Amino acid sequence: MLCRATDFEGVVEIMSYPSRELGASLHHQVSAVLRSGIISGRYGEGEYLPGEEKLTEMFGVSRPTIRRAMLSLEQEGLIERKQGRGTRVVWNGRVFTTASPLSDLITSIARYDQESIVRVLSFEEVAMPEEPRTSMRLPAGARGLKVVRRREREGAPLWMLINYFPASVGASFTPQTLERATMFEALRSIGRPCKRAVNIISATLADPELAGMLDVSVGSPLLEMTRIAEDRHGEIVAFQITLVPPERHRMRIVNDAEDESMDPQVLSPLTSAVDH
Repeated sequence: MLCRATDFEGVVEIMSYPSRELGASLHHQVSAVLRSGIISGRYGEGEYLPGEEKLTEMFGVSRPTIRRAMLSLEQEGLIERKQGRGTRVVWNGRVFTTASPLSDLITSIARYDQESIVRVLSFEEVAMPEEPRTSMRLPAGARGLKVVRRREREGAPLWMLINYFPASVGASFTPQTLERATMFEALRSIGRPCKRAVNIISATLADPELAGMLDVSVGSPLLEMTRIAEDRHGEIVAFQITLVPPERHRMRIVNDAEDESMDPQVLSPLTSAVDH
């Protein structure tokens, strides 16, 4: 889950909570959001979910509601609860891989960068969460830079960007740098241009903090895109999560096979209109 955004240059945190008006019981709404976070990989296998007290604060519901939500997740085999130790994720999902030119991606990002602005909501040194830490091949306990940004057009939120950088990379950045530049531009400016980017696309549901930041209802579907960037030496220099309400952005990927004998399960994307 996103950490609570701090007040940054006049940006004030906004919260949104589950509501009975959505038609589903509160515990079903809570379990749906947490389930989505687990399946999308935001909560990785072996990681611990926030405690009951934190979850009641995040969702604005009672402890019994949280307990019923956790029981549902446990019965589905997604989590394991142990007295005195917390709630651990035990679900392990699959990721499918394909490839496309990095130049296509950079071109599409440049186009969106001209049409909108990025606002930095938080900029802080943190202990790396499990997923970005392992993706960047960092040791246990490693610290780095976390930056939460929001892309906006005419003052309205489009999507959220959550960046993690190793300490050696993050030390070269300032909040102003990451408001003026895309991730690729920022890396290039410090002499660490991206040579290869791995993109993982999935879906998730808006938790209370994300809902407030994106001006959507709790439990709203979001497109989740995780990007892992490597420099020319094969070193991981950035880990980025983009969370997009589907009605605000569409992705177009055109696939074609080189010949009729090609396995239909393995297609080469020719173009991809994607931006973060």
